[in-house]
Amino acid sequence: MSNNLNNKKWNSTRYLTIIALLIGIRIILGYLPSIKTPVVQMGWGFIGTAFTGALFNPLISAFIGGAADILTFFINGQGHFFFGYTLSAALAGAIYSIGLYKKPKTILRIGTTVLIVTLFINIFLGSLWIYMMRYEPAVNFTGNFAAKLWYHMTQEEQFWVWMTPRIVKNLVSFPLNSLVLTVLFKQPQILALIKKYEL
Repeated sequence: MSNNLNNKKWNSTRYLTIIALLIGIRIILGYLPSIKTPVVQMGWGFIGTAFTGALFNPLISAFIGGAADILTFFINGQGHFFFGYTLSAALAGAIYSIGLYKKPKTILRIGTTVLIVTLFINIFLGSLWIYMMRYEPAVNFTGNFAAKLWYHMTQEEQFWVWMTPRIVKNLVSFPLNSLVLTVLFKQPQILALIKKYEL
């Protein structure tokens, strides 16, 4: 009986440590320099989200995503906290878990999971949060004409001026993210880690 209790306590401590470590990794990946091209800017946070989803069930993955988002906000110490983005981070973790947790990491499964995150989280919810916050992005005007044109637009027109490049960025990053994760989950070392520590 005592051995079983000790094993449960050890397992609990181990997985709490792993969860804390993954939250830290998620935050660090968010600070890594992104790859910038004229069309798209690709960060690395999605790797931590996908790896978390492959290790844990949707509830724990959602917790890790939400916790990482909140901690990142306090670390930055800038701007206003908006719960919608925390919800997006949590839901993204849950979606990756539904798609990858204890399932074969095939190209089709990875691509489908990334596509759902891209369409539902990044584009749909991201657009909704911007609309709810009445967000007016910082626009680099090259002259008075551009400035006057912007401020004479309706709110809906300003929204689409802001959202169009965001949609293009996400649609371009979708195959890139899928490719990176496919290569990552084909590595024997990564698969061995997942098999060893998945809860």
